Amino acid sequence: MLFSNTKLLRDVQLETRKKSRIKHFIILLLRILSIIGLVLAFARPFVPLSNGFTESKAQRNVMIYIDNSFSMEAGEAYHTKLNQAREKALEIAEGFTGSDKFFLFNNVFDASSYRPLSKKQFAEKVSLLNIVPVSQDYSSVVLRLNEVMHLFPDESFIGFIISDFQESFLKQGQLTDSPDLPLFLLPLEGSPVVNAGIDSVWLDSPVFQQDRQLVVNVRVRNYSDQLYENISVGLYVNNSHRSLATCDVSPGGTAFSQMTFIPTESGIYSCYVQIEDSPVTYDNTMYFSFTLSDAVRVLAVSGKNKLNNALGAVFRNEPLFSFTTVNADRLQSGSVASSDLLILDAVQVLSESNISEISDFVNNGGSLVIVPSSGENADNINVLMTKLGLDTYGKSSPAGLRISELNMGHDLFKGVFDGIPKDIDLPIVRKYFPLQETATNWRLPLMKLQNGAPFLVMSAVGNGIVYYFTSPFEQEYTDFQKHPVIVPVFYQIAFLSQRKTDIQYRIGENSPIVFTGNVDNSFQSNELRIVNTELSAEIIPQVRNEGDRINLFVHNMIQTAGNYIIQNEKLDVQGLAFNFGREESEMKFSSRNSLDSIVRNHGLKNVDIMDANQALGADIQDIVQGKQLWKIFLYLALFFLAIEIILLRFWK
Repeated sequence: MLFSNTKLLRDVQLETRKKSRIKHFIILLLRILSIIGLVLAFARPFVPLSNGFTESKAQRNVMIYIDNSFSMEAGEAYHTKLNQAREKALEIAEGFTGSDKFFLFNNVFDASSYRPLSKKQFAEKVSLLNIVPVSQDYSSVVLRLNEVMHLFPDESFIGFIISDFQESFLKQGQLTDSPDLPLFLLPLEGSPVVNAGIDSVWLDSPVFQQDRQLVVNVRVRNYSDQLYENISVGLYVNNSHRSLATCDVSPGGTAFSQMTFIPTESGIYSCYVQIEDSPVTYDNTMYFSFTLSDAVRVLAVSGKNKLNNALGAVFRNEPLFSFTTVNADRLQSGSVASSDLLILDAVQVLSESNISEISDFVNNGGSLVIVPSSGENADNINVLMTKLGLDTYGKSSPAGLRISELNMGHDLFKGVFDGIPKDIDLPIVRKYFPLQETATNWRLPLMKLQNGAPFLVMSAVGNGIVYYFTSPFEQEYTDFQKHPVIVPVFYQIAFLSQRKTDIQYRIGENSPIVFTGNVDNSFQSNELRIVNTELSAEIIPQVRNEGDRINLFVHNMIQTAGNYIIQNEKLDVQGLAFNFGREESEMKFSSRNSLDSIVRNHGLKNVDIMDANQALGADIQDIVQGKQLWKIFLYLALFFLAIEIILLRFWK
């Protein structure tokens, strides 16, 4: 049978053929894309780290710093920040292979930090890590990491810093980048902590005298934003409670308390002040110590046949002083060094060895009094004064003036007078030696004449003090030697001449400790020990002799705050006190977001921040192997196959 028109059927067949061709093309494209995705997935592509750590075929070295300062004690009993840091360090180590090497750093930068460890050794060392009384800052940590990296120039390194990132950790140094070291920061966040602590302790007087009141000043600081009321501050002396005070401290503020006690006998005074506050307790106590000598050792050297009677009357028969006299031409080597105060009374001639010994004595902390001579060779003393950097004496000049001005602000006159009337009868000076102002050392007039010329001058020389008068103690020159004021003046000079030592030292700082015990011919420096009987601790310090001065160094061997004693052949000779630093008392921390802002603001391009609140496995895998892309391509391949199946099933 013939049809009249088949055009409609031809159009339908043509359209169906075009749709089939498009369908086949799309399916072919999807199949090609899925095959490409599978090929790329099996190729395991990745994005490497910028410094080539991932691509390096050399041995990998992992450096991990764990902050173990006091602030890391925060948290619950069995889940402190330090425990969290230990867990994160082990989690990081698990992400690396057994052939990689590890370096563990903490706040004590000792030689063991530079020694590579296996994964097992690293885990054992992490488990033994404890809180230490030393804090570091970010720049110091990065510096140590770079030092290790430069020891192995052909190997690849990566660094991790695990800390609570206390603000003091970031503020103490300028944040710097290390272009050759990828560095990852793990901030451990915790709840805010309120804290108050003793910031500092000091004594009003630099001189410790028997039966004289001593004022102890205490500054309490509030490190939180809440008010502290009625904080009790207790003073303890030789384990005996001596005084109590209270104070209120405003948010973020400080308060001062004063307490007093009277040392009634010579010896070592081991003291501390204490408050009650929790949960941060390490800064609740501050220790201090001082030694009250039996007597001030005074050596008077006379240039005449005998010492001026006035000086003998001041010091003789006084149990506060151990007084010795000698003529200048019989001054023996070594006798000067064993004194606290040396008086040169009208000495005309000094040998070169005497001048050198006296100069060393002053520079090493001794006190010297110079009373000029009226003899023919009076200007010979200028050789010593020039060596000490003092003004020198000129030719004698008539005066006929009274002493009119005392420097009442100086310790020499502090507590001596209740007040000076305008018409007070002070000594008269008939003649004196004007000073030629050539001094290179700082000087201070303590007593002046009516014409403004100094009568008594004090000058700091090295670690010591020199007092020099401008008039001999002779009736032709002055009646100062017969005036009652001579007694308090020389008493105060003698008391101020006691060798001063710090009442406290800071743990972690290797400051020299000045040994002030008696050093005679039988003294052996290797017999010195630093002990704390309560802690059953005994330390052999390093001893360094500097002229007549002996310095001791403990080199971080003391890690516990408290009162210590220097012993010489089991004999207690000097008290010491060691305290923790107060940087960790400020309980303010940087969160992950604020730390991220700090990193961006400082332009630290090679520093990344990790989330310590989540498992680190995936992040460590990306660090070790680079950012893996095979999963993305596998998902794409499956996606394209899925679309192909859908098209084949539903596109008819």
